Amino acid sequence: MNALLPVLVLGCVAAVTIAADNLPDPEPPPVPVAGDGATAPPPAAPMSVVTEPGRSAVPDALAGPAPAESSSPGATFATQLADTLAAIDAGADGAVQVRRLRDLLAASPAIVATVADLARSPARSERCRLRLLQALQLQGDDACQRMLAVLAADPSLRDRALRALGGVPSPSPASLEVLWTFASHDAARAPLSAFARATASLREVDAARHEACCMRLRAELRRATGTAPVCALLRALRVADDRAAADHAVPFVSSPEVAIRAAAASVLATSCEPRHEMVLRDLLAHETDPEVRRLGARALTITANAP
Repeated sequence: MNALLPVLVLGCVAAVTIAADNLPDPEPPPVPVAGDGATAPPPAAPMSVVTEPGRSAVPDALAGPAPAESSSPGATFATQLADTLAAIDAGADGAVQVRRLRDLLAASPAIVATVADLARSPARSERCRLRLLQALQLQGDDACQRMLAVLAADPSLRDRALRALGGVPSPSPASLEVLWTFASHDAARAPLSAFARATASLREVDAARHEACCMRLRAELRRATGTAPVCALLRALRVADDRAAADHAVPFVSSPEVAIRAAAASVLATSCEPRHEMVLRDLLAHETDPEVRRLGARALTITANAP
């Protein structure tokens, strides 16, 4: 099933852009013909590539018009991009360089594809690849989200691309579908955590979508079997900031598996309510694992101090 993930993800991305693909091509402007009183335009200059030592090959066509010698900022987008990557490799402050990359993406959206190609490139350092993904996350517009979804289909980038997609400021419905495609086919921690983070970001801005995503996690938890999937889903409910997480964790505090009891107690320790007091007292009366007891005691303290 996991082998089908790239196909499913690319299908999600294609569905978002199909309307744009079906738009008719615009009519080209009339071309003046020499001899009719007009001068034929010169042939288009071939695309050139920055090939200075130490810089990534970035087409000038993606860099925007070259500024005059005295203009500011005084460098093409391609040169600025190459300089930023060189600074990252030299150990410059990561957060500062990510913001510089984000500013370049905001000023020249055409370089999104170039940034994605650089993130894919095994020739780039791991530090550079991570910063490029973080810049796509920080910019977080629809084009960057679509590109992160495509990058998630690359096995070498999957988890990092998913974390970036799950952390965008305002995940689109298409991004949530991509994240859920991965999460529902692979109960590993990274895909579920990414979906849960994206879900949590909706709680204050889109309550209906937040609830719909939480319902998916609850339904998956009811169907889950095995220690690892159950624990991952309990953690996901907590990360998603689900108001009903504690109610869905209660049945698992009596699990024979210590890891599941600990995951359930962790949910209760962050979102329990006074009605869960008896469950917690029963847990503390019978639990022998120190970590589960610690979490249960913390949850009981929360219920005691609840208004």
